[in-house]
Amino acid sequence: MTWQETRHLSDFTSIFGIAWAPDFFARIFIGYLIYDMAVMVWYYKELQDPTAILHHFIFLMAAVYVVAHSIMAYPFSWLAFTEVSTPFLNIRWHLAVLGWKDGPGYLYNGLALLVSFVVSRVILYGLGLLDLLRLRHLWLQPSIPLGYKGVVALFGLGWALNVYWGRLIVNAAVRAFTRADKKKHSAKSH
Repeated sequence: MTWQETRHLSDFTSIFGIAWAPDFFARIFIGYLIYDMAVMVWYYKELQDPTAILHHFIFLMAAVYVVAHSIMAYPFSWLAFTEVSTPFLNIRWHLAVLGWKDGPGYLYNGLALLVSFVVSRVILYGLGLLDLLRLRHLWLQPSIPLGYKGVVALFGLGWALNVYWGRLIVNAAVRAFTRADKKKHSAKSH
């Protein structure tokens, strides 16, 4: 819905204009980020993931600025789309906590996480960031407030975190499939 509304915007309007759907979803996203970050802080001893808290903080600051200044409707649309991988990440955590890491559900969910994360958070987010950089002649003007440039910097930092996590997910998938292959070969030899 947000893409549908923003895909016909001019370059200028996509940066400085607002569209109702991205603004609405940005407000929901802010609530989700606050809730999820509070859970991560509350359970920090168990989760011990400062990069996830940093990730949420980065996007919370960017989303608050976007909503407060009614800017970057299109970039926020592609940014919000990256959350498509979140359900698989949450399911993975629940399966691990339940002790079901050796089951096929964990493996299939891990594959869905791998594909959705790499496609949405690394590739598509990266393409969106490249498009935003293509429009730098608009937001790098001296008359544009520093906050706009800060939002773009936060988007870049967020993408760097996603690339880091993407490498971890790919490495974990390689290890999981290697283990599964070794189990299959050892079962055949017995």
